[in-house]
Amino acid sequence: MAILVNDTTPRNQYTASAGQTAFTYSFEIFEVTDVKVYNGTSLLTYASSPSNGTQYSVSNAGVTGGGVVTLGSGGASNGNVITIIRDIPVKRTTDFPSSGPFNIESLNTDLDKIVAILSERENEISRALQLSDTDTTTTMTLPVTATRANKILSFDSSGNATVVAKPSSSSITINTGTAGSSASGSVSYSDSTGAIAIVLTIPRGNTGVTGNTGSAGSDGSDGADGTSTKWSTGTTLPSSSLANGDLFLFTADVANGLTWKDTNGSSNLTSASKGDIAQYQSSGTKWVKQNNIVGATGAQGAQGAQGAQGAQGPAGDGDMSDVIDDTTPQLGGNLDMNSKDIITTSNANIDLAPHGTGKVVIRGNTNSGILILNCENNTHGQQIKGQPHSANISNELTLPAGGDGELVSTVATQTLTNKSIVATQLTGTVDLARLSDASTSAKGIASFASADFAVSSGAVTLEAAVPKTDETNVYTAPQRNALTADNDGSLDMNANNNFKITAGGNFALTFTNHADGQSGYVLLVNSGGHTISLHANTKGSATTAATLTTAGTYLVSYLSDGTNAYITNSVVYA
Repeated sequence: MAILVNDTTPRNQYTASAGQTAFTYSFEIFEVTDVKVYNGTSLLTYASSPSNGTQYSVSNAGVTGGGVVTLGSGGASNGNVITIIRDIPVKRTTDFPSSGPFNIESLNTDLDKIVAILSERENEISRALQLSDTDTTTTMTLPVTATRANKILSFDSSGNATVVAKPSSSSITINTGTAGSSASGSVSYSDSTGAIAIVLTIPRGNTGVTGNTGSAGSDGSDGADGTSTKWSTGTTLPSSSLANGDLFLFTADVANGLTWKDTNGSSNLTSASKGDIAQYQSSGTKWVKQNNIVGATGAQGAQGAQGAQGAQGPAGDGDMSDVIDDTTPQLGGNLDMNSKDIITTSNANIDLAPHGTGKVVIRGNTNSGILILNCENNTHGQQIKGQPHSANISNELTLPAGGDGELVSTVATQTLTNKSIVATQLTGTVDLARLSDASTSAKGIASFASADFAVSSGAVTLEAAVPKTDETNVYTAPQRNALTADNDGSLDMNANNNFKITAGGNFALTFTNHADGQSGYVLLVNSGGHTISLHANTKGSATTAATLTTAGTYLVSYLSDGTNAYITNSVVYA
């Protein structure tokens, strides 16, 4: 079913009129199930004969140029948004033979579906959040779920995708500015906590010029004590307990209903803005809007007393009695570093007393550097090169009187406790009893069955019965395996090379645990004529399965490339 797949967006969307049932789609499909239809966000159901507006049918599947989606009885309601998209399942349903003729039409259909699926991905990508072609490279990967939960998607100063906290709280702070300062305000937001902080600064006016000195008045009688100027805040001007010079701060906008004067005291005002300041004037019994408010300078506060001195901290609990801090230790007996906590010597020369004998026991030395043990008056001694933070040496090295030599470990990360010693130069005596058995990660003592090898002058020769990799091996009866019977048709290559299947029912011929290069035979006895199919990883000719299904006995040969088993079959045996 080869068709021409046009470069058309595989998506159509319509705003329906009342009762509309027919909607055109402009792209190619192969099966009626390749189309999805949505009414708003609800996915409708395909039916060959739709009965209502929640079901639809599709025409022109397998035809170039698109077709029509038809809703059932009642259709869509007025204003419904109908969306039609192509959604081809991403799968492979055909398999072409490795040789011989194959169906060109099936190949064309497969290629058409690949182009159609690529068109769907192109449409999805065009509707996704993405960078412009000319944009610089940025990180658009979202943080992990635990990090982005209950957060807001944002972009940092470099344009990289990130998340910030949701707004969680807010606060407002009102300050009084210095004399002559301007009004100011600021808003801050915390990405980590989501807190919003608003700071407002209310201006104060400069001190006015000093007026002319008035003429002296007559002495008056003593007046009553006055009250100090006071502040009050709110949205309604006070009407009682007022004193000349009292100040009032509006904490929010007031649209109407106020009775106060403008700055000059001449025009009546009925509204106010947040932050406006009014001053009460007892002469005239009125509130007057202020532009410059100058408060009196407060007295300087007294200096605070000096804080008390803090108590002395407790003495440290370190114990330096077990610390070796000597770059040239001299001793004539034993040095056991295992009992010490800190070893500061990274390159130490430890000399036994002249003409002395003895031993040095080294355990747990994880410091880097070289430890040289000198005996008698020789300048050589035994040298052990330990690797930084890797070598644990617990062997006791006994230095004979007058002995000298060099023992060098070449295993960079090998723990030497009861392990093998690899030496590049050795003069003296090595206690082989302290070497461990060989393993896959360390050299050591290895053993073989005496029947499998021979030793002559230190050379090891494998016996003829042991398979060799550098010459042809001749296998006798003990190396030949009997056929492995596996009647369910699933053959494990780890079990054997050759198998026998006595079919008792239908099955798919299957190979498991593929080994690259393994080959063998399968003796298939299908006297009942049961249906034999081939697993996806079992490759045969176009007629193999049909031949093996015919009643009879067959010899099937196979060769694995590590993934697939390629088979051929014999004629039927009588």
